[in-house]
Amino acid sequence: MYVHGKIHALFNNLFRKKEYIDLINSRNFNSLFPDLQKDITGEKFTIIKEVLFRHQIEKLIILTSASKDYHQLFKMFLRLYELNNIKIMLAKSFKRNNLIEQWHDIHPYHTFDRNLIHTDLNPENFYKIIKDTYIQNIFSPGKKSKYEIIESKLDYYIAESILVITKSFYGLNRKIYREFITRKLIITRLIWRERLYHNYKWPEKKVKKIDNKFFKHLFKSISSNKIKDIILLEIDQNLHKTYEKTQTNSDDLIEVEYKLDQYFRRYVYKNFHSDFHHIYSVISYLLLLQYQIENINKIIEGFRCNADPEILINKIICEE
Repeated sequence: MYVHGKIHALFNNLFRKKEYIDLINSRNFNSLFPDLQKDITGEKFTIIKEVLFRHQIEKLIILTSASKDYHQLFKMFLRLYELNNIKIMLAKSFKRNNLIEQWHDIHPYHTFDRNLIHTDLNPENFYKIIKDTYIQNIFSPGKKSKYEIIESKLDYYIAESILVITKSFYGLNRKIYREFITRKLIITRLIWRERLYHNYKWPEKKVKKIDNKFFKHLFKSISSNKIKDIILLEIDQNLHKTYEKTQTNSDDLIEVEYKLDQYFRRYVYKNFHSDFHHIYSVISYLLLLQYQIENINKIIEGFRCNADPEILINKIICEE
């Protein structure tokens, strides 16, 4: 009850579209986050991202230590951001240019310290760092593992770790969690397929082969084909397109991803108030917080690129 009450209070503090518009027009982050400890005006954009990320998850970190029932779920959610830190270390180890610059501070639930990215990283050192940690199986010493393979194993670990948490719930809570995650997995799969078709120009046969290898096991472990088909039909009806059977034009890819995200966020938002005593509000808040963090990052990147304010506003996924 305590956690559910706190989650409802945090939900009421999530930003609406007007607040995002005010931020885009003013470019003043301190006005949106008045309780920040420091003035971040004029800071480098990556630093702004890091400060605001920590600020947005601060209360969730407090809840993680206070909640017995949802401790593993909250910890898993925080670790999803630490996996981005691991990707930074991975890229540096293989001397790759990495688009991710932001370090996600999830202290005290972190496994890897930031100072690691300032050490002399190479594949061998990277293995030593991750040895005996929760991701040690993504890389084996003595084998010539490619950077892309290790990165894909990290992505698979993300999906699998989300599914494993299912076992920590019982009865209706397990059913509710499965419904949310099955939808999220389907959305991820549809976007992933479209990107392989259009960004990487993969032939359909190759996409299907990888698709079956990656997603078939994940779907099998969480839901039946009947549930998957019902959700796909719901997506088709909501977005007026058969995404499972039809490829989009490359020009529409950004719009497709936006619409799929909008569909899922509406589902999440609608279910927040479904039942105060079960997991609806908890899982909904985590996903809505994730959208908020992504929205803030989009705006920061827009400022970095001097993007048109109207374009930024149209990229925001939130309630009116």
